[in-house]
Order: sequence, then structure tokens, then C-alpha cells
Amino acid sequence: SLAIFVFFLCRSRDHRNAHLVRGSAGSDVYNSQRRLRVERRVLAGLPGSGEEWRSLGGGVIGIAGAGGSLGPTVVRRFATTGARLALAGRDVEPLDALAAEVGVEADTASVDLLDASAARAWADGIAGRMGRVDGLLHLVGGWRGGSPIEESPPEDWDFLASLLIDTLQNVTRAFVPHLLASGRGRFALVSA
Repeated sequence: SLAIFVFFLCRSRDHRNAHLVRGSAGSDVYNSQRRLRVERRVLAGLPGSGEEWRSLGGGVIGIAGAGGSLGPTVVRRFATTGARLALAGRDVEPLDALAAEVGVEADTASVDLLDASAARAWADGIAGRMGRVDGLLHLVGGWRGGSPIEESPPEDWDFLASLLIDTLQNVTRAFVPHLLASGRGRFALVSA
């Protein structure tokens, strides 16, 4: 059987969080204090925050978007479990540095998850190199724009649809067969 968990991080439009929806194009829309609070909420809400975390030892976990704003915190948490990690992001160098920093040997890859064949090659490669895939955490997300959300042009919405939906579709189609084959597959989606 396959268990699927979904977490949504909501951004409020009140004055205290206006910077989250008014970030300039290409900027990191989270300030460090806000990101830390969000990361703590995500980790507290992940399934198995107690005994299940410790039972991941030896399990193979793929983390899509490991180089993003939530990635380092999640990788640090998974590193304490004894799970074998496969990390994907836009660039492999930061993933290698993160793995070295937390002291784990991780399978790292630069993967364009908007490309279905690249997502499948990543999933198949993990299964081939590591023997199986027991879990996948999809952290791919983001925001683009320089205007309030209600004034965002269609191009920004198209970008977000592609980034959030297409990557999820490609990763799901690539990983579900491996997760089912593991007998204990888990898929978690964190979306902001």
C-alpha cells in the first residue's frame, strides 16, 4: 500500500506577511525569521514525528526540491533517522555541500522536474543505485512576481502552475511504481 500525505503552508495577506506576496521577481520571498517558523511547522506536522522517524534507518528517501528554502531543514531532520537519502535540486553543488555539512552520504542530482523523462530517470536511477525507493518528499514550490497576488499577470500564474502542478505530476508518475514495489512506500507533498 502507498500512503500519501499533503501539507499546505498558507500565506496570509495581512500587513505582517505582506512581504510574502510582494517579493520582487527572482527574490527569496521568505525572510530568515519567517522561514525558520515555517520550517518548524512543517517538521512538526510531518507524519511519524516520534517513533516512525527512528524506524526509517536503512530506508531510501528521495527529496525533490532539497536545495530550496525548506530543503536544508528537512535534510537535516532526515539525516538523524539513518535513512539513505537521494536529493534533487536545480544545482548539485549546494546539495553536495549540504550532505557534507550534515554528515551523510547522499545520492545527489541536478534534475529538471518539469521534464517527465528527467523525473523518471531520477526515480529509476535511485532505485537502481540504492536498490529501492521507500519514500519521497516533494518540496518543489516557490513564488514569482513583484505585485500583490490579486494583480499578478497570467504569466506568473502559468509559471506557478507549471512549477507546482507539472513537477508534482512528473514526480508522482515516476516514483509511485517504485514506492508500491517497496511495500512500505510513503509520499509526502509540502506546498507553499
